[in-house]
Amino acid sequence: MSHDLLEIPIWLLTILFIALLTQGTYLFINARRNGRMYWFWGFGGC
Repeated sequence: MSHDLLEIPIWLLTILFIALLTQGTYLFINARRNGRMYWFWGFGGC
């Protein structure tokens, strides 16, 4: 059974993208306040 990325609805991909972007931004801002490895948390937290 093979699943293609094209089978996923565009609205679901959009919601997923926004959620991951929001999570990464939140982690970046929170880590920057604490002054520790904020670039790591911004990129790695996605």
